[in-house]
Amino acid sequence: MFAIMFDLTNVREGEEMTEKLTRRQAEVLQEIRSFFRRERIAPTVRELASRLKVTPSTVHKLLRILREKGHIELRDNISRGIFLMQTPVTSVSVPILGHIPAGNPVLSEELYDGYLEIDSNLVPGGELFALRVDGESMIDANILDGDTAIIRQQEKADSGEIIAAMIDGKTTLKRLKITDNKSYLYPENPEFSPIEIIPDSEVVILGKLVAVVRKY
Repeated sequence: MFAIMFDLTNVREGEEMTEKLTRRQAEVLQEIRSFFRRERIAPTVRELASRLKVTPSTVHKLLRILREKGHIELRDNISRGIFLMQTPVTSVSVPILGHIPAGNPVLSEELYDGYLEIDSNLVPGGELFALRVDGESMIDANILDGDTAIIRQQEKADSGEIIAAMIDGKTTLKRLKITDNKSYLYPENPEFSPIEIIPDSEVVILGKLVAVVRKY
């Protein structure tokens, strides 16, 4: 079971999420949704194969996986027997780009790791990406080791917001605090020390935390 948390000062359980998809699976599911919206009917296997530039047998295999993961229903002996199931038509596919430390910053390579399907009504607009959380420096904000952080890409943030940032080529997830003309990346765990953003440091804000996904 998955849950999504939004209000990080008063965390609450959110909607159940579907199982993670690979890039190819997400592309097939998105094409099915687009076809439904455009044509008001389900696509055939051959139509999907043509649009995705793969063989019909590959489409059959991907459709079976999507059925097993609960996204669609398949009805045999019907040319347009694909029916969307649990994942809403308004969902968005959020790419998972790798891991982000929630402890002392370390290098984080943006390794592609599939997609998460999230109801678009539960997250703000804009370009979203997801990062796995490593470490325990944000536990008092209910962000735990192994969680998935949903980040909205943006280059600026306000004091008090939790952000994904890169400092001198190293990435971390912290709360931004600006006081007395000084800026800090604050942990939410007293066992960790704040990181002062000194003038000579190269700091890039990758985005703002908008949701946390946790698997139980």
